[in-house]
Amino acid sequence: MEHKKLKKFQNWLSEKGIEGALLLNPVNVSYFTGFSGDESYLFVTPKEEIFITDSRFVSQAKVELNGFKIQQNQKGLDGVLNLIHENFSLDDIGVELTCVSAADYLTIKKKIQRPIIDVSEEIDELRQVKDELEIEKIKKACEIADQSFAMILKEIKAGMTELEVAARLESHFKELGSTGPSFETIVAAGIRSSMPHGAASSNRIKEGDLVTLDFGCYYEGYTSDITRTIGVGSVSEGQRQIYNIVLKANKETIAILRQGVTGAEMHEKAHSIIDSAGYKENFGHGTGHGIGRSIHEGPGAWGKYQAEPVVSGNIITIEPGIYLPDRFGVRIEDDVLITDQGYEVLTNSPKDELIII
Repeated sequence: MEHKKLKKFQNWLSEKGIEGALLLNPVNVSYFTGFSGDESYLFVTPKEEIFITDSRFVSQAKVELNGFKIQQNQKGLDGVLNLIHENFSLDDIGVELTCVSAADYLTIKKKIQRPIIDVSEEIDELRQVKDELEIEKIKKACEIADQSFAMILKEIKAGMTELEVAARLESHFKELGSTGPSFETIVAAGIRSSMPHGAASSNRIKEGDLVTLDFGCYYEGYTSDITRTIGVGSVSEGQRQIYNIVLKANKETIAILRQGVTGAEMHEKAHSIIDSAGYKENFGHGTGHGIGRSIHEGPGAWGKYQAEPVVSGNIITIEPGIYLPDRFGVRIEDDVLITDQGYEVLTNSPKDELIII
């Protein structure tokens, strides 16, 4: 899989007349090579691919990589640039400018002394459309997240801290074959559930709380991202009403998904339901985003100005929410594959009724 993607990138370099590209972003290096370690670089020309790492990872690279020339380098970016300068006569060089620090950019410019061309957009576009193997890995990451949620539902109880719940949930990821969480697990109970990104804290869960859990895990380098809101003990009718509004927005937005639908259309659909219920000011974030190697990647974050249409092979989230400051909040998020025929929901944790534990 990685070699097919790399070949597409090399063909693009050839078409654009770019003589070589240096990739520094470890996510992109892993995407094109399958390497699972750190401290590595990938230098690519239309016909060659050189993987560069230090002595700690050379043996690992020889096991994990096939068909790459492997070079050892102990001098960081300076050493990599020296290697390129000594072995290649380039008129220009491609770099992922959206991922490069100002300091690294200046180092590259000083060492290479050739025009620097941004290759970020092309790599982002390649990563947006998943092939069959990538889809299977994301499905597995979603399955592990779903199973972990089912396990934690049997364990959550009043008196536990949010941190305890997050730790147990993340331990289940690894028990089920994940390498770990794909982002900082959110467990937000009571008034903290009104914070869209309320990372787990020492706050103790109480009877009557709504608890929002936003979590995901890695499986072989690919992510999942799911949110469910649950109730503890007796919850109010008002809490149930808000939950049902968000559920309606989640399900009806998913129902319009197909190739050609834009992020703006998804955002408008979710907002039309929440706004008409009187909560326009209580839903301030985007309606979703792409997932894959990273927890946030193309084809975009769904807002009213997002005109980019989705295509078959995109995997996106749909995550409307309502947040009432100093009271409570509700968010429901699913991962969805865009297909030739429409869509497939990849996350299957129960949501049709507010779960009470």
